[in-house]
Formats: sequence, structure tokens, C-alpha cells
Amino acid sequence: MKDRKKRVEMFSFYDHTGIEAHLQRMAGRGWLLDKIGAFGWEYRRIEPKELTFCVCYFSKASGFDPEPSEDQETFYDLCRHTGWTLAASSAQMQIFYNEREDPVPIETDPVLEVEAIHRSAKKSFLSVLLLQLFVALMNAAILSSRLLADPVRTLADDSTLFLMVCWPALLTICAVELGSYHLWHRRAKRAAEHGQFLETSSRPWLQWGVLCTVTFAFALWTASVATSGRTVETAVIVLLLLGTAVIILVTDGIRRLLKRRKEPAKVSRLVTMLVCGALSILLTVGVVFGALRVLTGSQHSRPGSEDEAPLTVEDLLDEDVRDYGQIRSGSRSLLLDWSYVYQYPRRDVEGWDDRLGLEYTVTLVKAPFLYGLCREKALEERDELGDDRVPQGHKEFWGPADPGPWGAAEAYRLTAQDGGPLEIYLLCYEDRIVDIRFEWPPAPEQMAMVGEKLGG
Repeated sequence: MKDRKKRVEMFSFYDHTGIEAHLQRMAGRGWLLDKIGAFGWEYRRIEPKELTFCVCYFSKASGFDPEPSEDQETFYDLCRHTGWTLAASSAQMQIFYNEREDPVPIETDPVLEVEAIHRSAKKSFLSVLLLQLFVALMNAAILSSRLLADPVRTLADDSTLFLMVCWPALLTICAVELGSYHLWHRRAKRAAEHGQFLETSSRPWLQWGVLCTVTFAFALWTASVATSGRTVETAVIVLLLLGTAVIILVTDGIRRLLKRRKEPAKVSRLVTMLVCGALSILLTVGVVFGALRVLTGSQHSRPGSEDEAPLTVEDLLDEDVRDYGQIRSGSRSLLLDWSYVYQYPRRDVEGWDDRLGLEYTVTLVKAPFLYGLCREKALEERDELGDDRVPQGHKEFWGPADPGPWGAAEAYRLTAQDGGPLEIYLLCYEDRIVDIRFEWPPAPEQMAMVGEKLGG
């Protein structure tokens, strides 16, 4: 039978009412709070008993203090004289328990209690939430602008989809916590003026719901990456997870070590912040380096290798595919796959300037409800009729084309007002959209080959 266990508790910092009731229930089951750490609350086994708990807030305390201050020690002595024993503390929050049936309360003045909570909240809880809210708003705004500017590429990136879950989740938590606290504080001040304690509350269901949602989204992202053979992106995810865990463990370990060595709080705080900052920079550099490779996704290779494109110049023309270079990029998610291919004649091959190139983009729509959006954006991308920056008479626009030779449901051909039809086509198949540019007029058999290779 285990004598200790850890739990992740989802209480708001100021919810002393909920914390006290929870700890009383735990003691009745034989578990007494012993420590509050970076990864949860630690309990030790006791004989089940009825205990009374009290959560107090000492605004001058800090998680970097090597030991309780003189004022705190005086406060602890006063508590001990009335039967209150310190169970655990976390920065400004001090948790006591009492075995007496009807103990003398620690907090007797509601006005002073509300002031102590508010001073402590401003020092840690509120400042952290405001910073997180700012970061969440900035990132949500960046994601929104990306989504509006290029919804197809954005939705085709599973890492972006994961962030589209994370930032709104953090935004929700911060907004609810800040709003709830300020509403409680305003009411608590009014109640305190009449000599009443106003109970506090938490929303663990919201925090657990958000945590489960983010965890599920992360699992989907990881599974998508792992099953698609994207080794670079898989390495980025592993690096992110391990790096974050290392930063938390090392930072917390250094803080505890400095406390045991009785280093001053200012020194402890500075050293811990420097170590955390240095490790965060190293992790960021590593993740950004990997992410750039993933997001750029460009591969310069020679066809015939593992990275050979689904459609090559060799498929369409009597050319040696080894005489061509290739640029490929792409991204994929649970909703969309997006890929780009450009084949160009290699300049180190004789007669390269007489050879013809090929360029195309394929959008595979896995979520049918996005097909209309992808089709609309593909038509808008090259259409200049509504673009005032292009002079009238020099605009390019899509005109209808015969989809039959392509084996497509719909087909469009780009036309220039001053030059006539171009060899650029937009082909709509059942679950994908192909934008393809030829450097020659494609023959019917070549159109059929495009439908076979790219049309699914």
C-alpha cells in the first residue's frame, strides 16, 4: 500500500473555500496534504480523521524565500498556540490544519482577509494570468490573420491546427479566471464591509475540459505526424516535449537547491530566471530550426529518388527525368493535404534552355465541408478581374474549359485580356483541386495522364 500520492488539483489561487473543503474530504479518506510542487499536490497517508483546514495568504512571501521570514515565523507561532499546524505552502498561499473539534479561526476580519487575498493575487496569480492573456490574444490574432489570408495552407498544417486549439483554450481559461476573480473581489469587498465572509469558487470542470481537449488535439497531431513518416517534424515534437520537461525539472530543482543552501531570495530568483531563460532559448532555437525545415518543406532533388513527384516531365514528354531539378513543398493535416511541385531544366545539362518545365499544386480535401472553400480560394488566387492594381486590358481571369479530357468534374483555363488563353488550368476532381501550368500546349493524352496521376 502506497503511503504517498500525487494529484493535479484544479483550484483557482483565491478559492480558499473550495481548497479547504477538498482537503477536509481527503483527510476523511486518510490523506493529508504534505507538499505543493511544480507537478501537483503531494499527500501522505494518515488515519482517516476529521480535520479543519484554513488557507491563508501572506503577500510578502515568495517561492524563492530560503526560509520563512521573521513575520511569517511569528504568524506560525500564533497559529501553533491555537492548534493550527502548517501542512504545506506555495509562495503566498499557506495551508494549515487543526485537529480540534471547534478551533479558533485564524482569519477573523473579512476586510483584512480580502485585502490579503488581493495583495497576494496581484503579486502572482493576476500578473501571470494577464501575461498569458496577452500572449494568447497575440497568437490568436496571428492565427486569425493567417487563416483569413491563406485558409488552405493554414488548415493543411496540422501543427497550426493544434495551435488553433491551444491559444483559444488558454484565452478562455485566462478570461474566465480574470473575470471570475474581479467579480468575486468586488462582491467580497461589499460583503466584508458588513462583516461577512464571501465564499469563493473554482471551475475545475472548465480546466479539466480544456486540458482534455488540448491533450486530445496533441495526440491527434502526434499521431498524424508519426503515421505520415515525417521524421523531422516528429523529432521537433519529441524535442519540444523533452525540452519543456527538462526546463521545468531543472528550474524547479535549482530553485529548491538554492533554498536549501539558504541563498537570498533575490539571488535565487535571478539565478533561476537566468537558467530558465538560457534553457528556453536553447529549446526555442532547436524547435525553430526544426520547424523551419518542416514549414519550408522545400526539397531540391532529382526525380527518380524517393522524393519523386506523382507527375513528372518524363510522364508527359520524351525527356530524361535526370536532366531536371525538382522543388517540392507541402503540408498536411487531418483536414487537408497541400503539395507543390516545380520541375525545371538543370543548367548543367546541354541544351537546358530548350527544355520545358512543369509546375502544379494539388489540394487534397479530406473534410468535404471544406471543398467549396478550397475551390473558391483556388479561383481567387489567379483571378485579377477584381484587382485594381492591374490595369484594365492586362488582367488575367479564369474561363471555362472542357473537363472531359482531364477526367475532371470541372475545368478552367486562365486567360489574359491582352494575350488570350494561357497554358494554366484549374481542375476540380471529386476530392482534390489541381492548379497546373505547362510550358507547352498539352495534348489530349497528356491531359488524360494528368487526370490519372493527379486526379485520384
